[in-house]
Amino acid sequence: MATSGGGGGGEIRVDPAALLAVAQRLHAEAGGTAQVLAASGRAGASGCPEVDAAMTNFEGQWTRQVQMLSQTTEAFAAAVASAAADYQHTDAAVMPGAGP
Repeated sequence: MATSGGGGGGEIRVDPAALLAVAQRLHAEAGGTAQVLAASGRAGASGCPEVDAAMTNFEGQWTRQVQMLSQTTEAFAAAVASAAADYQHTDAAVMPGAGP
């Protein structure tokens, strides 16, 4: 959270525990998305070649998009967790003994 300080300066307050909680939630969501992806690939046969081709095409596109969503969510989770660790490291370096 950025807040305005006196004299034109700014102040940033970060709660690493909150960042870690968000990272854990994102990681869980990425896992859930990956499970949805694992259930794909079961397009039925309609008996109509045009419909079957369209469904196969749609499923391929859908699968790629869900896979990208899962990978992006996992990368976002890792970035948030890394930010929490960076803030903790910075606090420890700047204010030794201040505690978490």
